[in-house]
Amino acid sequence: LRFTMGRSELGPLRYAEDLRTLGFMFACAGSLLLQWQLRDLKHESLPVSIFLFALSTFQIFQGGVSVHNAAHCPPFKSQALNRVFFLLLTVWQGAPASSYVPGHNLSHHKYLQTRKDIMRTSKMKYDSQLLNLVCFFPTILKSINNNDWSYMLAQRAKGRPIWQWFQQELLVNYAVLVALMLADWRKCLWIVFLPGILAKDMLVTLNMLQHDGCDPKSKYNHSRNFTGEMLNYLLFNNGYHTIHHMMPGVHW
Repeated sequence: LRFTMGRSELGPLRYAEDLRTLGFMFACAGSLLLQWQLRDLKHESLPVSIFLFALSTFQIFQGGVSVHNAAHCPPFKSQALNRVFFLLLTVWQGAPASSYVPGHNLSHHKYLQTRKDIMRTSKMKYDSQLLNLVCFFPTILKSINNNDWSYMLAQRAKGRPIWQWFQQELLVNYAVLVALMLADWRKCLWIVFLPGILAKDMLVTLNMLQHDGCDPKSKYNHSRNFTGEMLNYLLFNNGYHTIHHMMPGVHW
């Protein structure tokens, strides 16, 4: 479905609202650079360490949400600019942005909460919902990885460009990570790598909050919504999950 109400283009952007995405991307870059330059990991207090770890995690989590949005609705009019943006998103979230397509767009959205949805919440069988939340990411990580690689290798065999995009993103991601590790492995670990792992865990585990216990066959009750104004400002309206599944190609 195409939905044009309220559409507002701005220069190369299809929607002016994506200035917010770019703003938070540069805010994350600035925050991580400042931490890298100014922090003394050996001598800073525990409360400061915890606060900055949480800040990095949330800012990288915003990057994962932005990858989700771009996978559904690329922000630029130009394919070349979108390719550059996907490389920046790869650095922001710490994983190839194109890998979002097979597990999310082509599995979760297409086969919501059925056996073909590799992210279905029914995989979790613990009586404790806390355990289900904590264990969801490590439980389905192998399935996500296997599905991603199966899809990408199939695209390589068919000569489709997403395979080259995926390779480029892998190269950029690992090049940045290796460079940071060589520069200062402790700062890389505590400012970038570990917050990035937790951010990915949070992003995937959102699936439990958004779908577990809902009715996938219902027209409207297949998803759970979170309507807080500040939450949706910071996470680009991703709390409105029902309408997203009904119209996934519509800009956030």
